[in-house]
Amino acid sequence: MLRRIWAVFLKDLEVFLYSPIMYVLWAVFLFFNSWAFVSVLNVLNSPSGAVQIYPVEVFFGGTIFFWLSLLVLVPLLTMRSVSEEIRTGSIELLFTTPLNEFEFVMGKFLAVNLVLAVFWISTLAYPFMLVGKIDLYWPAVWIAFLGVLLLNSAMSALGIFCSTMTANQVISGFLSFVLIAILFTIGIFQRFSIGVVSRILGYISLIEQFDPFSSGVLNLASVVYFVSFAVLFLFISTVSLAHRRQRL
Repeated sequence: MLRRIWAVFLKDLEVFLYSPIMYVLWAVFLFFNSWAFVSVLNVLNSPSGAVQIYPVEVFFGGTIFFWLSLLVLVPLLTMRSVSEEIRTGSIELLFTTPLNEFEFVMGKFLAVNLVLAVFWISTLAYPFMLVGKIDLYWPAVWIAFLGVLLLNSAMSALGIFCSTMTANQVISGFLSFVLIAILFTIGIFQRFSIGVVSRILGYISLIEQFDPFSSGVLNLASVVYFVSFAVLFLFISTVSLAHRRQRL
């Protein structure tokens, strides 16, 4: 099983490595995150800003650039994961091999998450630039990065599920974008609601579940949320492909 997952993983990773679009996305991603980093520095350098904010908390989840990166990057990287296989008919050939649906989905999931991890690891340069200038609490930085990886894994699982639903990459990407946007918007509504509604919205809100990580707090409930979210959509993706195989 691991060998077959590894084969799918390497195949998808090769596609990413030879795709000019991935490098364009990486450049745009770094541009906007660098802009966010400079904005944080400007606030820190202001007379009142330095004592009012913590840079890690602002950079991870405290700017619109962070959430736009998630909202745009994940759909673009996952929209072709399965849709392309369906469109070209190669998925029918895969169904005739010993490769099962879970191995197929898991290989693609791991490839997408490695690419996303590389994107975010490249932003580690920003906190290192602050060494000696401000007092950074490094455990908080690593916890924030862990939160980013968990958040990406959950959203990429959702994106892969959307990709199993259609042969059209554009529709797949749009569906993924809309669903992630809804989860993001829930967090905004949660902050204006009260009582039971607020608690329910808070539990399913991306913003609310990510907040502890951006504050440098390792919250077990949030870890369980993101892991469960990823497992759920990987399972649904596997079921979706199994259903497609039965129809062939």
